[in-house]
Amino acid sequence: MKQVSTALTLICLAALLTASHWVSAEDHSNQYLVKAKIWMDGELFATPSLLVEAGTDAMVSQMVDHEDGLVEEQGMRMHVRVEPTDEFERAIQQAIWLTLSIEEYSEGQWSLLTDAMIGVPPGETGTVAVADEGIEQPNAENASLFVELEVDSLDAAG
Repeated sequence: MKQVSTALTLICLAALLTASHWVSAEDHSNQYLVKAKIWMDGELFATPSLLVEAGTDAMVSQMVDHEDGLVEEQGMRMHVRVEPTDEFERAIQQAIWLTLSIEEYSEGQWSLLTDAMIGVPPGETGTVAVADEGIEQPNAENASLFVELEVDSLDAAG
């Protein structure tokens, strides 16, 4: 994996939330706050937070603003979907299920780094790692991609 220069690419994070309809301020039962820490090649690359409605897709990507006014995507983009469940299913599973994909921009094209589904108990941290063969315990320092995810329901009842 090509080392990404965070000094040049970490200018801003743009979050795009696509939803079939907006949930009113009073109804948060299907909304989740997803916080991520993303390491690439042992370097903390981004720490995006996304407000996601269950059953809809959200995306965050690196943006670079050049001196000539050109803005381009560079580095990485992350797609997140909170899989819809009802309160009974969440209580039994004691986890919120996310579908996650992360892509890297290199040499003019996007390449998929990982595509995973992960269950994360509310308030706890789940991890996804992509590591070279032979690494038995991938972590933020030795994996080519390491992601920590925390997800919380915005439903007051939990």
